Amino acid sequence: SRKAPARAASAADVERLYREGKALYDAGSAGEAAGLFERCLTLDKNHPRCHLMLATSYARGGDTGRAETHYRRFLALASPDDPAVPRVKKFLEDSDAQKKARASSAMPER
Repeated sequence: SRKAPARAASAADVERLYREGKALYDAGSAGEAAGLFERCLTLDKNHPRCHLMLATSYARGGDTGRAETHYRRFLALASPDDPAVPRVKKFLEDSDAQKKARASSAMPER
C-alpha cells in the first residue's frame, strides 16, 4: 500500500518538529517553540512529549489554562513511570490549590 511511506515520513516529521521545538525552548524561545509543538500535535495528536513541551511552553509564557489542558493530556498518554509525571502532577496540584485560594478569597465574608 502507498500509505506506509507517508506514515513513516509523518512520524519523522513529528520527531523533527519535537526536536526543533525543544531546541527553541531550551534556547529561551518558548513562544516560538509552542508553535512547533502545536504543529507536532496536528500531525500526531497523541504524542505525549509534544503535549508536555507545549504545556511547559504555555506555562513559561504565563498561560496556565492552556498549560493545564496539555499537561492533563500528557498524563493521560504518558507511561506512569515517565520521569516528567511527578513534576506535571505537582504543577496541576499547585494550580488547583491556587484556584481554590483565589475562589475562597473572592467569597464575601459574613
